[in-house]
Amino acid sequence: KVGEGDARWIVEGRADGANVNQWHWQEKDCLEWAQDEMNALFGNVVLASGPADGSGDGSPSSCLRTGSRVICEGEAYVNVRKGKLIPGYELKVKVPFVDEKDAAVAGTVEFPYLGDENKDEDPEVRVTTTVPGSQGREIVERVNKQAKKELIGKMRTFVDKICAGGPVAPGAKGSGGSGSSSSSANDQGSKPKPVQADTSKTNSSSNAGSKANNKSTRSSNSVGRSIEMVEKFYCRPGDVFDAYLESDRVRAFTQSDAIVTKSVGGSFYLFGGSVEGQNLEVVENERIVQNWRFKSWPEDVYSRVTIAITSPADGETIVRLTQTGIPDEDKFGNANVVDMCYSGWRERIWGRMKQVFGFGC
Repeated sequence: KVGEGDARWIVEGRADGANVNQWHWQEKDCLEWAQDEMNALFGNVVLASGPADGSGDGSPSSCLRTGSRVICEGEAYVNVRKGKLIPGYELKVKVPFVDEKDAAVAGTVEFPYLGDENKDEDPEVRVTTTVPGSQGREIVERVNKQAKKELIGKMRTFVDKICAGGPVAPGAKGSGGSGSSSSSANDQGSKPKPVQADTSKTNSSSNAGSKANNKSTRSSNSVGRSIEMVEKFYCRPGDVFDAYLESDRVRAFTQSDAIVTKSVGGSFYLFGGSVEGQNLEVVENERIVQNWRFKSWPEDVYSRVTIAITSPADGETIVRLTQTGIPDEDKFGNANVVDMCYSGWRERIWGRMKQVFGFGC
């Protein structure tokens, strides 16, 4: 009967919450570990080198190299109990690359689906490029011919690691030989947090007395994480400049509410208020500097966005974007902030701008 019997057999929860001898299953979130592994495996890798057209007949040389930052989206985890490890993962991985000889030549190596149920199979690899026509097809062919086998081998190395336990594998750095909750807490405690610093003062403009100028913001531009990207457009520099800083055009390609301005000190918001910020510097058709944040970030934490616009040839425009001071996580504890920034710029801003206005043709 309930309440009767030998007290020595009554199981009670421990006040200290300890998982003695790893009796209970515990789940270790491995997505951040997976991101670090992808950066180490695929960052700064030469995909193809030699003549740009692959002919070997003295054509201009090129070197297609990946960047230091790999986009890793999805979930990865390891369940642990009494030394038994059961990994699980569903990931989408994108590896951007650029030609060291010509920054306008760029592309992406994509692993569209990596799942634990397919761990014994070679992953699918897709190569795409921003370069149109026959030159673009040659770039894709060169990467497939020179690097595809190596890329698959690197991904299988990752699969072997996570199937062995990833960050909680015996002997893994920081694992302590187990998947204990204390090691998880230590991982979280060692994670650097963004430090806030006052923004530099901006020049006054025609609307210097507006509410935007009175709003005090803070920026983590001197610390935190950062991203860089280069995009090629088939248009004039002024076309990209106007498309980014005119409200009607922004609403057209984002298909959402937006208010932007070309005024220094003016505030803006995009995607119905999900993104907000303030212009710090605006040089017509050449340069834009902004305090920029997602609304989901911790209060008063802003990154610094710098957009440089150049034209190497008539009808061509190169946009170089740098975003610094990105926090490690949002105010809800999500740690995919950098990936959200990168994919947001690449797909929802530059990609949509090209599609809607025909700048990518």
